[in-house]
Order: sequence, then structure tokens, then C-alpha cells
Amino acid sequence: MNVNSIPSIRRLVSGITFSEAAQLVDSISHYSTAAKIEEKLRSHYLANWSELFPPGLLSAKNL
Repeated sequence: MNVNSIPSIRRLVSGITFSEAAQLVDSISHYSTAAKIEEKLRSHYLANWSELFPPGLLSAKNL
């Protein structure tokens, strides 16, 4: 990881609780394809944690 990315990643990780992350993992555990998982994660991030991500990142094709 680029050393300049550390503050952004620290802010991102500290903004998500363990219980939120665990619930998200439970909600995607039944999906069988990476595409379905990525779709669910992107929609969850946009709905719940969009303020934690740099502008435009969640709308990018490669999350």
C-alpha cells in the first residue's frame, strides 16, 4: 500500500464496526459469484457508508 493511502484506509476501517462488517458478511455468504457479491457490496456501501469512500470510487466499475 502506498504510504499516502494509510490515513484514508484508517478512516475507512475505523468508520465500520465489527458487528456491521459481520452482518454484511452474513448477507453475502450465500452468493455464488464474485459479480453478485460485488453488486451487493457496492449497493451496501452506497447506502450505508458512502461518506467513508473517496468521491467517485463506489461508482467505478472496479471496486
